[in-house]
Amino acid sequence: MVSRDIRNAIVDLESAYAACLDDDRLEAWPDFFTADCVYHITTRETVDDGYSLGLFYCHNRAQVSDRVKILRNAAVFSVRYYRHLVSNVRVVGEAGGVYAVEAAYAVFATDQLDGITTVFSAGKYRDKVVFAGGVPKFKEKVVIADTASIPANLSVPL
Repeated sequence: MVSRDIRNAIVDLESAYAACLDDDRLEAWPDFFTADCVYHITTRETVDDGYSLGLFYCHNRAQVSDRVKILRNAAVFSVRYYRHLVSNVRVVGEAGGVYAVEAAYAVFATDQLDGITTVFSAGKYRDKVVFAGGVPKFKEKVVIADTASIPANLSVPL
């Protein structure tokens, strides 16, 4: 059992993370991670089969920052608005100041040209959260998509 303050700080971290992405403040996205973080997108099937392969992998915050540069300068994709919904945030464990957190997520994409909204991705976050100077940060964010049937241009952070 963790304190209400710790749990609330972690829920606030998850909410702020989603708001940052929805507001297209990608340059602030790396600030949610520790320097030695892991950001990994994989699928439920891969996890259930016991594999560690994924659709996307960053081994540290510098790689997360590089991803932002690529998105801003090199990536070409249709213009969409994204909406991240995060719910059922649970602190499922703690060891040595590292909190294991699980949450459900859904990301919707609205095409700016036709106005149609679709489910871009849905699944689960499996996170490791630490408090650096009293501020919660993701040491690890593993995004487990329920299906690999998401757009091939997985350009935006989940």
